[in-house]
Amino acid sequence: MNEISDFTKCKICKIIPDYKSVEKLHTDERLPKEVKELQIIGGYPINCQVRKCTLCGTYYNYYYDHDSQSGVGEGYTDESIERITPKKAQELIKHILKVFPDFPSDLLEPELVVKSE
Repeated sequence: MNEISDFTKCKICKIIPDYKSVEKLHTDERLPKEVKELQIIGGYPINCQVRKCTLCGTYYNYYYDHDSQSGVGEGYTDESIERITPKKAQELIKHILKVFPDFPSDLLEPELVVKSE
């Protein structure tokens, strides 16, 4: 796992804010399109995903939640992105492997290896 990268020089990460949350169902606000360029390392579409920039190695916690209010309310769709440290990424990956032992770990386990620079 790399040390914190200089994301300010990365063409993808310099566009993504440290944290941004949007409610997609009732507003026009969206996350930057660059979020879709991040590699999904692990997690599930609903709740939390660990994502990583393939250019600079910066880690992110992506969150998505949709609730239709069972047809009795307006519902909502929340989406957020947060830049996280390599240590926090490791903690999330360990949590994913513990809670979801059947999750395909081919992308997760290599991220647990601390790489010396």
